[in-house]
Amino acid sequence: MPESAGSTSADTVGEVPCWVSTDLGPAQGEVDLERLPPQCVACGDVLRPAFVFFGEEIPEPARANSFREAEASDLFLLIGTTGEIMPACTIPFLAKEHGATIIEVNPNESNYTATITDIFLQEVATEAMRCLLDALE
Repeated sequence: MPESAGSTSADTVGEVPCWVSTDLGPAQGEVDLERLPPQCVACGDVLRPAFVFFGEEIPEPARANSFREAEASDLFLLIGTTGEIMPACTIPFLAKEHGATIIEVNPNESNYTATITDIFLQEVATEAMRCLLDALE
């Protein structure tokens, strides 16, 4: 669904980039697991999934791009978040400040629900997104 809406960066879980050489590395299913940890063929550094773990900083290009996209958003979907992890938790507020409609999908209320959420779908993400997709088709 994100790709059909024009997003090219919504699914990075399958990417295994090198964070040193910036080589995109092999696709997830093509990583050589005989040699652990997997290494970049360009520089030898350890390959890792293309997402941020708890306690890590968001890489600067991704951080700047997130804030820029939030400012340009007409619609902002919050799916399954408590809104507590900095600095990511500030991004929805930036979107709202620039006029975006905020739709929150969560089984429980979050830090956003009573402050910036325009539409609150109190449901688990899989069910709510299935219903939303059906409504859009």
